[in-house]
Amino acid sequence: MNFRYLARDPSGVVRRGSLGTHSALSLRTELSNRGMSLLSFVELSDKESQGEETQSRWSLSYWIPPRSLDIQIAIDQMSLMLRNGIGLIKALEAVGKQSHSRQLARKLNVVKEEVLGGIPLSAAAAKHRLFPDIVLQLMEVGESTGDLPAVLDRASKQIAFQRKNWLALSTALAYPLFAVTAAILVSIYLVVKVIPELNKFLSSMGRKLPQMTQTLMDVSHWLQANGITSLWLGLGCCGMLYWIYRQPRGRLAIDRALLRVPVVGPIIRTAGTIAFASSLSVMMRSGLPLLKSLSASERLHRNRYLAMQVLAARIAVERGSELAKPLGTPYAYMPLLSSMVAVAEQTGQLDQVLEQVASFYDEQLQAMIKRLSAWMEPMMIVIVGGLVGYVYMAFFVALMSAGGTVR
Repeated sequence: MNFRYLARDPSGVVRRGSLGTHSALSLRTELSNRGMSLLSFVELSDKESQGEETQSRWSLSYWIPPRSLDIQIAIDQMSLMLRNGIGLIKALEAVGKQSHSRQLARKLNVVKEEVLGGIPLSAAAAKHRLFPDIVLQLMEVGESTGDLPAVLDRASKQIAFQRKNWLALSTALAYPLFAVTAAILVSIYLVVKVIPELNKFLSSMGRKLPQMTQTLMDVSHWLQANGITSLWLGLGCCGMLYWIYRQPRGRLAIDRALLRVPVVGPIIRTAGTIAFASSLSVMMRSGLPLLKSLSASERLHRNRYLAMQVLAARIAVERGSELAKPLGTPYAYMPLLSSMVAVAEQTGQLDQVLEQVASFYDEQLQAMIKRLSAWMEPMMIVIVGGLVGYVYMAFFVALMSAGGTVR
């Protein structure tokens, strides 16, 4: 049986929801176990229950995955509730109700039911891919040590740290991409639509186009004759490149090549160094063994070549070799990482050294992004201004020719 109910939660707020249970008495008991007092309820027919579920599944928000910020807020809320003595089940239920992501709320509810059935939180969350790998690994450590709130705090800070770096990098690259795209679209419109109409006008007057405008006309004729073919060819090349990237060897080759690209390569390498050092430091400080920390760090990398370096380091540690040597591969991590890890292995303070490396390269990354933005702005002004300016000059030269000023 399915019921739609109104109930008052422990804070006094009236909540509306629906619940499937055996009877009205079991509905009251279930809500009481959740710390809620039932105010009113209505039994739903099978058609109404199915209609609500169908409407929910057809909703776009039902399928949108949770954002990094949604996950961080959920972890912060869980940590706060657990630290203040609220039980895990009630914490999961409360976080699910307060989440803005319907998919995250749905998964939290499923995880809560499995935890009620005796499954550990980390295992249930991993089964439903509720959190990133680093959070799951830290959650498992927190359950084994009994210090889950503190571990969740570290996981939340790590997610915020990674999101900050990703947003800074994407913001720096978004402006030039938008500017170049807008300039190209405007120029194509002028060349394909405006200039040909002007050509008809000048031809009807018996005047010849100036050389500057004639060059644009030649480009316009070429685009009209070969534009569709070129578009399909470009889409085909993009599709082929995507297919190659989806293959393990192809992705490894492309990721490795990206690390060698001037300007962009050092930024990716620096970001990868920060991700590796900060995540490994957090996991080791939380009590996770080095081998398991390396295994989790390997899965955090989007760049497969960097992930291969972590795999090589883990294999070296398993065989009793040093961790620092595999991390010093050229065009992978930044050189300071290997040197500092070598020192840390002698002093036994690997987690502290890695935290210092992450902090150092975080400052370096922010400076690199600022320099990139500073370089990009004048470059975009020159490129966009030159492209659009040439088209407009050709346009006005043609107008002057129509007026008899230019011959």
